[in-house]
Amino acid sequence: LLLTSGHDGKRGWTTMTTDTQVVCANTLASALSGVGLKAFVKHDAKAEDIQKQLKETADLLQAVVRQAERLDATYHQLSSVTMGERAAQRFLDKLEVPPLALPVGASDEDAEDFDRELLRVKKIHQGVMESALDGAAAKALPAIVGTAYGWLAGVTDYTTHKMRSRSRISSTLYGNGADMNKKALAILADTSQMQECLDA
Repeated sequence: LLLTSGHDGKRGWTTMTTDTQVVCANTLASALSGVGLKAFVKHDAKAEDIQKQLKETADLLQAVVRQAERLDATYHQLSSVTMGERAAQRFLDKLEVPPLALPVGASDEDAEDFDRELLRVKKIHQGVMESALDGAAAKALPAIVGTAYGWLAGVTDYTTHKMRSRSRISSTLYGNGADMNKKALAILADTSQMQECLDA
């Protein structure tokens, strides 16, 4: 949830939902130009318009509360789902898909590319696994280890503390790390994909 004002008497108050964590002028501009629920209160609006704008802002805040409640319910559901070793591996394969088998007669260059990609994926799988089983969240909340929520926490621990990137904070806020976090939640919260993991 973002609440911002221009503090110049020109740009009014803006309340909006955004996936961007605003920490500077650049991320603020990115958030304001993105999609999400938005409500505005102009500094120079007429009294009746302000009442309408405040009502729109209140409606948005209620929508945010409902969204938070749904997310809380999702997290509770994930914490009740136990994932064994095979289910966890299926989840990792969905999160970061390993390369297909190298075809017969592949060139040396193709073989090198295959080995490089396979190694990259294996490192990600290993990093997430270590975070899920022995990361900060696992140590703070031992009960979540081995659950779907524990694996989600493992992904976020990996992307925020171990994932290699030019700028880890940028990656976590709106780069590859943020994308991986979203993908992990999408997989685990999706009933059909989750069942595919559990049926492994």
